[in-house]
Amino acid sequence: MANFNSVMEDNTDIAQQIERIQNHKNVQGLILVNAEGNPVRSNMDNSTSLQYTRHMDELRSITEHVVRDLDPRDELVVLRIRTKFNEIMVLPEKGCLVVCIQAREDNLDDGHGF
Repeated sequence: MANFNSVMEDNTDIAQQIERIQNHKNVQGLILVNAEGNPVRSNMDNSTSLQYTRHMDELRSITEHVVRDLDPRDELVVLRIRTKFNEIMVLPEKGCLVVCIQAREDNLDDGHGF
C-alpha cells in the first residue's frame, strides 16, 4: 500500500474532496489518520486531533469486532455517533481512518429533538 500521506498530497481529487467537506457549514473538524494511527491531516489543533484519533480508533476497533461477531461476512463501513451537540462520522478505509466532526443543526440543548 502506498504511503497515506504521499497519496493525500499527490491526489488532487482527494484534496478537493477534503476541502469540500471541510468547507461545509457544520463541519468543525476533519482528521485523516494513517495506518499507524497517526493523524496526517487535520484542521483541528494537534492535541484535539490526537484525542479524537485515539478515541475514535478504539471505538472503530470494538465496533469492527462486534460486526464480525454478529456476521463474519459483514464489515464496518461507517460508524456514526450522535451526541447532544455533534455528530461524529468514522470511516475506516484500507487500514486508514477518516474522522469528521460536525455540529448538529437540531441542537438538543434547546429542549427539542427526539
